[in-house]
Amino acid sequence: MQWFHVRRAPWFWAGPLIILGYFLYFAGDGLNTGFFPDVMMNISGAVERPLPRLLLDLVYPDESAYRPVGALAYRGLYQAFGLTLAPYRIASFLLLSGNLLLAGWLARLLSGSRWAALWAMALFSYHAYLSDLYYSSATLYDLLCCSFTLAFLALYAHWRGRGCVIGPGRTIALLSLLLAAIGAKELGLLLPLCLVLFELAYFGLWPRPSLRSMIPLGLCLLTGLSAVLARFAVTTKFGSNPAYQVGLSADRIIANLQHYGGMLFYLHRDLTPMELIYVALAAVVLMVLVYSRNAVLCLTLFFLLLAPVVVIEPRSLYVIYIPYVFLCVFLAIVLHRVTCLRFCPETIMGPLLLLALLSGLAPLHAYRKPFGNAWIRNDESQVDSILSEFRRAAPALPHAARLYVNSDSIPEDDYLLTFTLRLLYRDRYLEVVRRKQLHHCPSEEEWTGYTRAYDFDGWKLKEIRSRTTACGESAGATSTPAR
Repeated sequence: MQWFHVRRAPWFWAGPLIILGYFLYFAGDGLNTGFFPDVMMNISGAVERPLPRLLLDLVYPDESAYRPVGALAYRGLYQAFGLTLAPYRIASFLLLSGNLLLAGWLARLLSGSRWAALWAMALFSYHAYLSDLYYSSATLYDLLCCSFTLAFLALYAHWRGRGCVIGPGRTIALLSLLLAAIGAKELGLLLPLCLVLFELAYFGLWPRPSLRSMIPLGLCLLTGLSAVLARFAVTTKFGSNPAYQVGLSADRIIANLQHYGGMLFYLHRDLTPMELIYVALAAVVLMVLVYSRNAVLCLTLFFLLLAPVVVIEPRSLYVIYIPYVFLCVFLAIVLHRVTCLRFCPETIMGPLLLLALLSGLAPLHAYRKPFGNAWIRNDESQVDSILSEFRRAAPALPHAARLYVNSDSIPEDDYLLTFTLRLLYRDRYLEVVRRKQLHHCPSEEEWTGYTRAYDFDGWKLKEIRSRTTACGESAGATSTPAR
């Protein structure tokens, strides 16, 4: 059975359109959000890294490599549009919408039901605590990885399920998607294992494996293994980041499951240990109740892709964006088995349950949206203030300018000013010297080496014309920075 059927198309395709509209209704205001500090860091890293080295990072990363596919996307957007905000937000929403449709296609393949696919899309379409994805262009890594992951798995399942020969062209397509997913985010390293689970789940149902059909699987496994070895052969930025240090203790894993579980269920708190046990028991009961190979596969994929997240320091819910797809498909399969096969035909239950899901979840989404968005204004205002104030106070600067900032409200170890101003003036050699990092007032000799000197009063930028003013001295030198 195909996803598209001529007789059913006019009314069936109303479902995806309604779900896309539902998604845009709740998340569409994300098109108007500004730049965030992490975006400046990501773009700066992508622009300053040589393009040949970025391309080589796709297959053999060195010690400073970091998610080259995302870096190429940032680099392309910046070189084409600079710091014009709209293209970044449009790109994010195109990926979000595309991922929603890809999730529907994969759900259709895994569930065997068009309506179950729509129910999975309805569940996946919006979650208030996934706000990082809807409002920040810094999550481009996650969006790209999800796109390549879903396309990779859906194409493989589609070709194997139809008995198609996965010839050289299709194999190259799969390997390209695999490398792209790995290069977008490290979660892509698990995709070859996902294919093994597919083969185990559908053994005897898909066309019998042959040497020719197993060549693509073997090449994907070999590519994944090579990517793992390449990344562990050097100490990359990712591997040396304390935020990504792996901890295999049971306490950390359980605490992270409680943390993400609480957000998933809109509790605005962690699950208690007993609640976590109840959730686990409910999952087991549902699997026994529906007795579905597809449901077991989806739940297994959910936990497999969740595994890297629960062994590192906890963060926002957006990090389980890709595993969340398979949780939604699992729930859709359960609903399909419990309702359509036991109570009434799918053609009747399908639209009724779709409307029930959308209308039933809408109040929860609306209630929790302010909680999920609480972080946005503070982070957004920092970059917005820096850009607007420097555009006003210094529309242009000489090449390789040295700027002195006497005071600001940015943490000492944060290089937000440097990242943002280098991108604003398109000058990788621009230098920002902050008194917070100098730990002293500049000497006469240092002062004369600065192109401009500024002070932030809150987020209001004021130019400083003398060292006396900067150092708070009542008398002394009054030389101004060179221009």
